[in-house]
Amino acid sequence: MKRILSILGIISTVGTICWASDVKAEITLCNRFDRPIYIALSQKKSDQSQLGVIVKGWWYAKPGQCKTVYTNSVNKGENYGYYAISDDKKRNWSRENNSAEVCISDRGFDLMNAELTVKRPQCVAPSYPVRFQSLDPKNRNNLTFDIKS
Repeated sequence: MKRILSILGIISTVGTICWASDVKAEITLCNRFDRPIYIALSQKKSDQSQLGVIVKGWWYAKPGQCKTVYTNSVNKGENYGYYAISDDKKRNWSRENNSAEVCISDRGFDLMNAELTVKRPQCVAPSYPVRFQSLDPKNRNNLTFDIKS
């Protein structure tokens, strides 16, 4: 059973994928690290009437393995990001300290309409705050990203 978590946060500066029209696409993340990793995905909608962020996790990827974490229309103005952590929790891939945080947990989650705020989130245990890395493709045909050491 999935647990509903309280989320406060804003994901800022999470690379914008902009094209002239919607594109049916997959976002794939590949583990180029020497240990298994867990991956979470964030998506900030461009629709100003819809508050919040969609945050999903976890996908498990062995070294050299790729995981498709998103299959849908990639819309102009939407922002996508990822957070990853090694299975031994000694290495993580997160955004610099100047970006906002979102509360997640070690359990699987699928959180819709996370509340946006400029304040640091007050996570409810067992959740904890993380910052998401930007996903910014160089061109519309390349939606595969490597997670490296």
